[in-house]
Amino acid sequence: MPRSRSGLFQTQVLRRSKRREAAVDEALRKVFLLGVSTRQAGPALATLLDEAVSAATVSALSKILDQTVAAWHQRALSDTYRYLILDGVSVRIRLVGKVQRRVALCVYGLSEEGRRELIDFLIVKTESQEHCRSLLGELWRRGLRGTKLRLISSDGHAGLIAALKLVWPRVSLQRCWAHKLRNVAVKLKRTEQECLQQAKLIYQAGTRGEAVTRPRLAGNAYAPPM
Repeated sequence: MPRSRSGLFQTQVLRRSKRREAAVDEALRKVFLLGVSTRQAGPALATLLDEAVSAATVSALSKILDQTVAAWHQRALSDTYRYLILDGVSVRIRLVGKVQRRVALCVYGLSEEGRRELIDFLIVKTESQEHCRSLLGELWRRGLRGTKLRLISSDGHAGLIAALKLVWPRVSLQRCWAHKLRNVAVKLKRTEQECLQQAKLIYQAGTRGEAVTRPRLAGNAYAPPM
């Protein structure tokens, strides 16, 4: 920045003690959120900035995001969701300079208008009942009491189901079809993959009667118990 000996000069472009415009800092944060490491974010934007920003600078800027995420985790929740979708997603994150695998417990909600949104998530080592209960208990405390919930779909993990029954015992639970079909797929031979397509007819049926009569698995009539 230009300087004067008297100290009276004030730039019309950058604020005092600032070396970059706010838009540049925002661009660095967005590049970081896209998965570019702190060491690579600066060089990635060097062409636009005419110089490479250090990894320490990118790291300092990214810490501002921690405050935003913390506020998001503590925000009040509305009790307007009709459906919840819960799943544990395996992710790789860097901890203490080492990439480690963790589980992201994710809770999605479907509103009355059919809009889906991520309500909250929790990064844990294992998908245990204790961790699931902690996450669901926080949702309850922040306002999601489940007064309008009609159905909850999950991946079928025993710990998650047990926690759901403790927090919302009166809400019906359903096994996620995607997870169910994956479990079926690993049991089938290559010549039996047609069974998956026929299994999809169950949840694609318009009525329960169609769901019972339409599917044909391995050439045999399949009739789920009523």
